[in-house]
Amino acid sequence: MNMRRLFGFVAALGGLVLVGSTAVPAPREAVSGQDKESRAQPAVAPALIKLEPKEHEAPFFVFSRDGNLLAYNRGVAVHVYDVKAKKDVQRLDKERTRSSPTPLVFSPNGSQLLVGHRIGQDFEFWLWDTKTGNHLCALHYDPAPIILDPDPFAFTPAGKTIVGMQWRNDAGGLQLWDAASGKGSRSIGWNPDGVGAFRLSEDGKTIVAEHWKEIGLEEKNNFYYFTFKIHVRLWEVASGRDLGPIGKALDKTFKMPRRRLTTDEFPPGTKMISDLGVQGHGCRVRISPSGRIMVFARDTSDAVLQVSKNPPEGYSLCLVDLATGTELHKLNELDEIYPYHFTLSPNSGLLAVQGQMKKGYNGIFQTMVLLDVSHWRDEALKSRKDPTAKDLATLWDDLGAEEPAKAFQALRRMTASPQTVLPFLKKQLQPAPNDSKKIASLISQLDDKNFMVRENATKELLQFGEQAESAVAKALVKPESLEARQRLEKVLGTLKKETWPDAPMRCLLWGIEFLELNGSPTAIEVLERLATGGPEAWVTQEAIISLDRLGKKPKK
Repeated sequence: MNMRRLFGFVAALGGLVLVGSTAVPAPREAVSGQDKESRAQPAVAPALIKLEPKEHEAPFFVFSRDGNLLAYNRGVAVHVYDVKAKKDVQRLDKERTRSSPTPLVFSPNGSQLLVGHRIGQDFEFWLWDTKTGNHLCALHYDPAPIILDPDPFAFTPAGKTIVGMQWRNDAGGLQLWDAASGKGSRSIGWNPDGVGAFRLSEDGKTIVAEHWKEIGLEEKNNFYYFTFKIHVRLWEVASGRDLGPIGKALDKTFKMPRRRLTTDEFPPGTKMISDLGVQGHGCRVRISPSGRIMVFARDTSDAVLQVSKNPPEGYSLCLVDLATGTELHKLNELDEIYPYHFTLSPNSGLLAVQGQMKKGYNGIFQTMVLLDVSHWRDEALKSRKDPTAKDLATLWDDLGAEEPAKAFQALRRMTASPQTVLPFLKKQLQPAPNDSKKIASLISQLDDKNFMVRENATKELLQFGEQAESAVAKALVKPESLEARQRLEKVLGTLKKETWPDAPMRCLLWGIEFLELNGSPTAIEVLERLATGGPEAWVTQEAIISLDRLGKKPKK
């Protein structure tokens, strides 16, 4: 049994299935009643779009990368809504489509839109011109796709290539298509049990994806129990080379009935990608000289709000300050629907929500609402307070957390107060020492006549971590003696077991990420200082890379 057979029920469900989750920080105490009265907040968030509820039709939507366009489906057409003009500016329609299409992803500049169309029992994926409304091409796609993620496709930064999931001959992987012709160019990460969610790095050079491997199948009480071992792995786009796993593997068991699945029973996949702190395409990947990997969420510096879903309160939604976790507004405007899917525009000014009507309809009727929530975005920016010295110390510790999502939340809080955080980071971030001579000396001591000297040299090399890996690997080419070879192999083997940087290194890398996102003269000054450190150090190399992305060269 493989992933395609396990999840191949999608075509029978009557449409595309998009399943996603939103990771949010736990809301802190809401603002006081006195503050609420003084701010004179509007009673409701104005609705810019409110579709008439329809039975058996699920509205889906997607914002363009700059947030100026919103695509949503209605009937057999996809509408393109201009956020600034507050009106539909294009209708994308295909005559032979007989069911609701699904807008999937805009090209980076918003000029093209990839849409999933159901034609009979099959799916087709069409690329449309959002300005002219013309159909451009169709992706050459084999059997119906398995969509376990709200982002099943992505464009490379230049918009010339589309990346998405593909199945063929009972195996799955990631497929690359030429955006001009729709022809598939090649595959990456091919695997008998398939891949799950994936993300594309912001430079388009690396893919981060869930890699599935079936390790068990049990039949019990009219149910199948499928167990998979799931890794998050990296692949190089240009060559298709597997760069290795990130973090620990997850064993996941799905309970499946021995009959056709209903939509509610369809397995939702995992949250391994979002647990890395990566909430959307455009993540940043940093790889050390020795192969250690860090993945960072994309630059979302314009984002201010996040949405919290509270099932105990009737599936109500709340607007939350992304940086502080403070609850700002409970969206009572949506009390008439059960929200299934929701997303904020890139600048947190608009909130699109899809859901099912609670009352007044005999059957399953769904609608979409587009709300203007810019008032609470502006309020969040005004009400934020700079972190205290104690807060800064806590945030610094959080940057080293094993849970990347927690570190990302700390970064968001720090980016909200750059004037306070920059002086703090200037003290915390120091150039890596140049220990190349010390490491060379320790390697030579591995052949010393004194046993204790050899033993202590081995232990000290391990303390230098990955900074010693390159020198140790070079020494192994021509070791001084058999014992020296054995000790070098032991040190290198121990160091290479670690694929995830330790807590102090994670703090430093997140700090560099903050400096690059900030990009101010002070931030550049700190990066230039870090770039003067030991040439073999990961921190030194990442500082140089960040300076290069900012269009700066390190000072000699």
